[in-house]
Amino acid sequence: MEALIGSRIEQSPPPYVLSLGENRKRKDATMVHKKAAFFGRPVEKTDDWKDSAQKEDAIATELAASGLVDATEVQVAVDGDEARLTGEVYLREEIATAGNIALGVEGIARVRNALRARERSIQSKGKEADARAQTRTL
Repeated sequence: MEALIGSRIEQSPPPYVLSLGENRKRKDATMVHKKAAFFGRPVEKTDDWKDSAQKEDAIATELAASGLVDATEVQVAVDGDEARLTGEVYLREEIATAGNIALGVEGIARVRNALRARERSIQSKGKEADARAQTRTL
């Protein structure tokens, strides 16, 4: 693998590594094409959804995109112009923020906020908790 040439050592690549030129010369170096496989549900057209489902999707999207709320454990249900938020958020301050975000979605006039906080507030004790709280409020 190594050859001493003059005062420097030159290292050659391992035998299994082919240079680009050698790869072009090989006839058996072909690309393997696999049959496409999809194991999930096909993507739905949201235009066909009921009005309440579209509003639920809009609220969930806004909560996730805001960056102000940890919405991983938040469930959204819509009935007419009323939204209901259930589940858990990380901080108590995120409860009001989630409600305001839901109110900002077109077609929502009232929000029933039944969210619970895992942590009490931003001013929790401990350096690790304070660091988490500061990153969530930026």
